[in-house]
Amino acid sequence: MVNKAIVSAHIWKGEDGENEVEILDIIHDDHNHTGIFDDIDHALLEQITPNYVPEVKYDLESELSIVIKDNLQASDYYFMAIVEAEFVTSGGFEYVEHDIQYEVTEIKSIEDVSSNFTK
Repeated sequence: MVNKAIVSAHIWKGEDGENEVEILDIIHDDHNHTGIFDDIDHALLEQITPNYVPEVKYDLESELSIVIKDNLQASDYYFMAIVEAEFVTSGGFEYVEHDIQYEVTEIKSIEDVSSNFTK
């Protein structure tokens, strides 16, 4: 069975230069409380490519009203995504391994939502 969730999250560059993620809100259909979405932060970091936009500030005193910050690097990326999760089992004669497979689709337009839920 495939479970679905809508996630609002924030990715930023940590002090070590690596991306970190914070889940701001999540709505899911894990009504059986299996915990399938408990560890989606890794899937978000692997499957979402942050589109960092340089920070701008407004200078109302000058003729040039927008001034791009000197370092030209933004460190925050806020996004929403649809996450599909499914328990998968693999193994052989002597062992069985259980895992969770995630498919993450970033929501960039309303069509992303409607096409994902008509599958």
